[in-house]
Amino acid sequence: MKKLICGIIALLITFQLYATGSQQPSIAAKPKLTYYEPLARAAMGNKSFATHMGWVEMQKRLNIDVEFISPPLGNENETFNLMLASRDFPDIIQGYWFTAPGGPANYIGDAIIKLNDPINKWAPDVKKTFERYPVAKREATLDDGTLYVFPQIYADPTLRYSYGPMFRRDLAAKIPALSSLKFPDDMETLDDWERILTAVKNSGLTGDSGRPIIPLAFWNSTLSNVFIVGSFGITGRFSQENNNPVYGPVDPRYRDFLVLMKRWFDMGLIDPEFAATDGNSLDAKVLDNRVFAFPHNMGNGFTRYTQMAREHNPEFLLNTTKFPVQKKGEQPAFSGRTYDYVSCGAAISTACKNVEAATRLLNYDFSDEGYILANFGIEGKTFNWDTSIRPSTTLVSGATHPGYPKYTDFIMNNPDFSRDVAMSVYLRVGLMSYAFKGLEFLEQRDNLPEQNGPNGRALWMASSDKNLVPSVSPTQQESADFGQLMTAINTYVDEMTVKFIMGAEPLNDASWNNYIQTIQRMGIGRALDIMRAQIDRYNKRP
Repeated sequence: MKKLICGIIALLITFQLYATGSQQPSIAAKPKLTYYEPLARAAMGNKSFATHMGWVEMQKRLNIDVEFISPPLGNENETFNLMLASRDFPDIIQGYWFTAPGGPANYIGDAIIKLNDPINKWAPDVKKTFERYPVAKREATLDDGTLYVFPQIYADPTLRYSYGPMFRRDLAAKIPALSSLKFPDDMETLDDWERILTAVKNSGLTGDSGRPIIPLAFWNSTLSNVFIVGSFGITGRFSQENNNPVYGPVDPRYRDFLVLMKRWFDMGLIDPEFAATDGNSLDAKVLDNRVFAFPHNMGNGFTRYTQMAREHNPEFLLNTTKFPVQKKGEQPAFSGRTYDYVSCGAAISTACKNVEAATRLLNYDFSDEGYILANFGIEGKTFNWDTSIRPSTTLVSGATHPGYPKYTDFIMNNPDFSRDVAMSVYLRVGLMSYAFKGLEFLEQRDNLPEQNGPNGRALWMASSDKNLVPSVSPTQQESADFGQLMTAINTYVDEMTVKFIMGAEPLNDASWNNYIQTIQRMGIGRALDIMRAQIDRYNKRP
């Protein structure tokens, strides 16, 4: 009887709970999210992020299932744009929102959501990180105060400098005319460069293939970047002076740049095939030991070339050098510096049904635990804490952890992949396009003696970069107008730049004036007005 009464009471309680709409707590179902992210170099060891060690561990820790969607390799931009146009969105979209067609503001409420409230509610670590890095927050915010993306944040300014000029120190040692020079001090001005490149040209050195040495090489798409043209106080695209935009290719200083490049081309100091050279063909020339100097990235260039070349040529030795200047003692005006917040980031789409789970997932990398996992991986497998290297390491929150996160041989000397590739195949830091990237990753990826110290990356950092255009945000109309104008203008500028340098177009007053007038007719004035308005709005952001 007693059991019967207890059963009846239990049923009544259960009925009452359902009747009042309050149920007993139950084990929540595991959240499931869809996530768009390009595989990039992770594809060398993974068919999908579903098998990626870093992502597998992250899902396990957060008890969240993630279904990954990745575009075909080589079609990342096209797939990203088609996805936005199709309105068939996954829950989280990682991509180049900063340069998305129409600008990021065009997609708020349509493709992606405002993140201000979700971050306030469910992303405490992002909030704390923004407090420590306010510039990054500003760059991840639209002009109206909308946070639209979980950005990538660099823990140390060093991480922002990944590109610059370098040269073959071992080849220089074989040229008697350069034996008395002190590098990099004697490779500072454009005159220094011309004198050294001329000595290289006249040295008679050849590559392994027997072909003549190339004093200065680059691929066509990098011709108008800041390496040489920055010496003239402009860039090959937009910069700003006193908050006024400057389009370098219509500035008189660009003509001075072209005059120099034309002279160097005629002297045989520049790769005669530069107009047709891409990244792959530059690789072949560098590894043929017939390129003396060239601009490239630290990881994908300096580190990768050294690892590949020293298998067959132990003497292979690259050195960095400063961005060249006009006069000795000047500070370079520009470098390859990136923003505090890189243009790629993770946004939550309007199709997401579980914004809380998506926010918590993206917040995790900004926590100390998430930072360690994303940057260094799994303790005992991909890294160990080593107090002999450094007594402690500062984490995202500002707290410290005993020891230094030293990568294991599984990453540093992997039998299947070079270390930079292993960092993408097994770790998320090698691919990271949102979250918090630490300096320890860079110290170990680029750990050659010649990459560090006063004559390593520090030489690239010796630039002011004060006239870089900030991470401005266009309106939808501005983006449409600007994109249409600048696609045509930049194409014309790039074509004419090659023609001027190679002599297919004479570089005289008549041809220069015609070049300028053509760009003016194409609408550069309107483009400058658009850029000026964006700079003005950026400067008014809180």
